[in-house]
Amino acid sequence: MKDSQDGQNGGMMETQILAELRRMRDELDELQRLHQENRAQTRILQEHVDRYQKIFQYSNDAIFIIDPQRDELLDVNPRACTLLGFEREELLKKRVSDIHPHEMPKLLEFARSVLDQGVGWTNELSCLTKDGRRLPAEMSASVLEVNERKCVLAMVRDISSRKAAEQALRESERRFRTLVESAVDAFMVTTLDGSVVEVNDAACEMLGYTRSELLKLHTLDYAPDFDPRAAAEAWKAALNIPHLETDFAVTDREAVTRIFQSVAERWKEEGERVAITLELDFVRKDGTRFPVEARVGFIEIQGELRTFSMARDITARKRVEAELRAARRELERLETFQEIDRAILTARSSEEIARAALARIRGRLPCEHASVAVFDFERHEATVLATMTQGQTAIASGTHLPLRDFGLDKKLRKGKTRVVDDISAGRQPPLIARLEREGVRSFVNVPLVAQGKLIGTLNLGASQVAFFDEEQVEIAAEIADRLAIAIQQAHLHEQVQRHA
Repeated sequence: MKDSQDGQNGGMMETQILAELRRMRDELDELQRLHQENRAQTRILQEHVDRYQKIFQYSNDAIFIIDPQRDELLDVNPRACTLLGFEREELLKKRVSDIHPHEMPKLLEFARSVLDQGVGWTNELSCLTKDGRRLPAEMSASVLEVNERKCVLAMVRDISSRKAAEQALRESERRFRTLVESAVDAFMVTTLDGSVVEVNDAACEMLGYTRSELLKLHTLDYAPDFDPRAAAEAWKAALNIPHLETDFAVTDREAVTRIFQSVAERWKEEGERVAITLELDFVRKDGTRFPVEARVGFIEIQGELRTFSMARDITARKRVEAELRAARRELERLETFQEIDRAILTARSSEEIARAALARIRGRLPCEHASVAVFDFERHEATVLATMTQGQTAIASGTHLPLRDFGLDKKLRKGKTRVVDDISAGRQPPLIARLEREGVRSFVNVPLVAQGKLIGTLNLGASQVAFFDEEQVEIAAEIADRLAIAIQQAHLHEQVQRHA
């Protein structure tokens, strides 16, 4: 009995031990699971800490952690040190009031708002730098708990450039208003559909209308030649709008509306403050036309976009420019003639004279082919004294050709220049037909006349149709006159030398 009872007790103890071991193993498994979860949470927490540290260290904005109530600066990032010009250890010894010496009441009010609402933003504070400058700042702030006390994390951005731009804009607007009120240029404001809504006295005087009359007009009433296509192309370049429509009828009022509405939308989206310059004619009330230079752009008035233009009468400028161009062309002509005269004087033969003249001609008249030929009417033969061309040619220097190849018509024989604007437009003499195969598309034969007799031709060819204008032909004729005299004198000199 005793042995049986002892066995039963032993079995119970073994069962209890096994149960205890299972319970301990379960507790150990739970501890291991909790340990794994704790490690995972620790790893996640460390990742958050690392991410925060990276943001804190490398942010482009200055970051300050402050306790405004205790006037304490708890931490700063490198950008904050750069912004204010301090070393980190030096800055952390400062108090908040050292950074905002004149604005602590405003800062404390802002901090209370952040602590109450959780976040805040302001652009009405400034920071004092180490060198004593006050930097206008934009501040975004939120609540951050540090050692069980609520503090403020402030991200600060220097807005000096923005403030300067705003001030510059205000000054620009003030100057603009002053300019408009006292401008000698005509100033017009129109709606996007071209209706005039504002003008200055100069516009009334320029166009000969009263103010009330001008305010009833459309842009095309005083600028009938306004070309929406040209304006569209100018706006495309100024605003970089590749998709802007440019296929407009020249005097279509709807086109004016479409172009200004399209550009205004992009102007508003992009914040671009650009204008274009156009040259066009204005028409006065009495019907007279005059050229103007107009600066066209956009302006916002009481929330509405309008177009504006500053127009200046450039009649006098155009006249002076035309006179200057004429004087410059005349000077260039004289210089060319002087160069040719000097080259001719130093030349020793007809061939050298021709080469010297052609070298100067191609500098003044940029054609692809130039040659000089002299005629021997007794032999019915022409000799090419010199040729200058950009490629290979069958009419090289020293070439002898039958006179009939030149097609000496009555016009040339009478000393008149022959101009062929398009060689392919009709049947041409053999010489010109050869040049057509070499790529020449337009041609000029300038007669060389000495002592009333035709002695040869100066020949010019270009790869473009209708290349030679009236002025170029006139220059070629003046050069040919000098060339003819020089060649004739060279021939006489050669004859004297032979008889001697």
